[in-house]
Amino acid sequence: MTIARLFSCYSPSYQLLIEAKNTMRDFLIDAGNSPAHAALFRKSLQRLGARLPDLLILTHWHWDHTFGMST
Repeated sequence: MTIARLFSCYSPSYQLLIEAKNTMRDFLIDAGNSPAHAALFRKSLQRLGARLPDLLILTHWHWDHTFGMST
C-alpha cells in the first residue's frame, strides 16, 4: 500500500486517516477519545476535501482510542 495523503488530529489523543493510493479504501487509525473528538476529526476531513474512512483499525483497546467509535 502506498499512502497518498495522511491526516491527523490531536485532541488529546491522535486519530489518523490514511488515504491509500490506487485503492478505493481509506483507513482510520483509532476512533478518538469521545464522540465529540470523532466529530471534530470528521469536520476537519470534510473541510480539507478528504473522503471519510471506510475501515477502522484500533491499535489497542484503551478508552482514548475507542470511545469515538459510537459516531
